[in-house]
Amino acid sequence: MALLNTLTKNGNKSSMSDGVQREDLKVLIKVLSGVTAGDISVAAITATAIGHADDTDLITLADGSVTFTGSTVVPTADINGGAIDGATIGASSASTGAFTSVTATGAVDIDGAVDMSSTVLMSNASIKMTALPTAASGLAAGTLWNDSGVIKIA
Repeated sequence: MALLNTLTKNGNKSSMSDGVQREDLKVLIKVLSGVTAGDISVAAITATAIGHADDTDLITLADGSVTFTGSTVVPTADINGGAIDGATIGASSASTGAFTSVTATGAVDIDGAVDMSSTVLMSNASIKMTALPTAASGLAAGTLWNDSGVIKIA
């Protein structure tokens, strides 16, 4: 750390012991380049990873990408003004979602129950129901069933 001791301030420039003037940031980078792992006890920093003594690769750096391991907390995120464009969400690890509105321009596949507590509006649309029960016996009240081509409600 002898290099740090030779650093002196001169306005917004810094002078090294060799007398060469450099901007503060460039001097700081030069000074920090001499810091060894023993000089920093709470962080582990290499050219490709940032972490701490117990987990040295919490953040990994590669050409054009940064990878975070474990849990990442971003208290305030602005992803293109709140829009995530062109990204599939939940394709490999589906979870729940809560939305105020959903717009779809293609097919919507629902594999499970649908619970609606408001009006369903359909324009120029049709409903196709397949595999309806063919007898009302044992059905819960309100269940649709097919009585020889006539849809009935149990």
